[in-house]
Amino acid sequence: MNPTVSVVIPSHNSARFLGEAVESVLSQEYPSVELIVVDDGSTDDTQRLLSGYDGRIRHIRQPNQGVSAARNRGMEIATGDLVSFLDADDLMLPGKLRDQVACFEQSPHDPGIVNSGWRTIDATGTPISDHEPWKEAPKLDLRTWLLWKPMVPGGLMIERSWLNRVGGFNTRYSQSEDVDLILRLSLAGCRAAWLRQPTVAYRQHPNSAMQNAPAQAAGILTVLREFYATEGLPRSVRKLKRTVFYYTTLWTAWHLYRCGFSDQAASHLAKTAIMTRHNSENIVYHWFAQFARFASREGCDHQELIGSVDLLRRASGIHASRWPIVERTIVHCSDVWSLYEKKRYNRAKARLASYADWEYEEIFKMTQHWLLVSPEPVGVEAINRFWRDLTRVSVPPPPRHHDIALLHLSGVAQHVWNRRWRQAIQASHWALRTGFRPRAGYVWRRFFRATFRHYVLRARPAVGAFDT
Repeated sequence: MNPTVSVVIPSHNSARFLGEAVESVLSQEYPSVELIVVDDGSTDDTQRLLSGYDGRIRHIRQPNQGVSAARNRGMEIATGDLVSFLDADDLMLPGKLRDQVACFEQSPHDPGIVNSGWRTIDATGTPISDHEPWKEAPKLDLRTWLLWKPMVPGGLMIERSWLNRVGGFNTRYSQSEDVDLILRLSLAGCRAAWLRQPTVAYRQHPNSAMQNAPAQAAGILTVLREFYATEGLPRSVRKLKRTVFYYTTLWTAWHLYRCGFSDQAASHLAKTAIMTRHNSENIVYHWFAQFARFASREGCDHQELIGSVDLLRRASGIHASRWPIVERTIVHCSDVWSLYEKKRYNRAKARLASYADWEYEEIFKMTQHWLLVSPEPVGVEAINRFWRDLTRVSVPPPPRHHDIALLHLSGVAQHVWNRRWRQAIQASHWALRTGFRPRAGYVWRRFFRATFRHYVLRARPAVGAFDT
């Protein structure tokens, strides 16, 4: 017997898109669906539109109380074993309910949550890009939810018993309420599984994003601060606090920049500087690498990414006399390594050749920086191709033979940090293969000295770094 799925759609003045959302649920190829629409005090044509679905859906009306209260009201009257949420301006893709229920039944880990990817669409419904977050967050545990937050509400399906256990959505939150819910579920022991496909179309409204960006930035940080104020958090979770706030604040800076709030974006970037052990130049490289990851995830073009360089300058506080060198490094890494990462080797080699008048040490140092902070996993093939191309470019003096081992070791460090164990082992093999010789001793000394400085002699964040 198929479990019943209750789909809850909260709606507030969303008549323009609500009909499409409802139809996308009713057209699902799944036999046991209960669709509940909660009209959260709408003043548009929502009630008239819903009346045309009498007998096919359940719809109730309540005074405007916010999206969290509306979802909770839908949960209260839901009868399904599983609950899926859909915003009124989003769409379910064909097969969503069938495939997510199958994932519940086939997973060996008894999950209480099935998460999936999503497709972004514009206001007219035209697809923008598909998001496959399992590639950067393959394991859905509390650490992953905290660091990456790889979800949109419509991509989730949750057992109703788990929702009742944690009390549903926190009605104090109007932003990032889904993050708060998932963190509480995970902390309570609710396991999650991936359905590795997009199941929902997430509609982006440029005007809405412009207006809501500051509230979204403040909302996610508020949720995290309150989460970390929870009594009895596991030690492993408490140790992640600095990293969680660093990456989340960095994302809010990117989001604010994209929505036109450059002053606030610079302020958020500056806050991350006291959460890290990097010096001012290294942190700028890391900022840009993460911006590149966000840009790739959101389908931004290269020019929009490069446009953020001035924001990095403003936030970094690097002296004007030094900045041109830093900017040159950023542009070089973006220009050359983005092609090696995507395995476009012929174009990458041509771009590298355009830097033939640079000093070898400068190119090598830039490359090592990028490997450590790269937004994408860099494989040994890309490193080896880069090295082969570099030795063929007339860069005086000729490259030292064993420096390639140091590049592979930088790859090891990056893979270990991101828990990509198979790739870390492969990179270690190549580091040994290219550097296991007496003359390469300086490579290993250099790597372990840098590791010691980074992880042992690291500076702690300033008091209050996470509280403002």
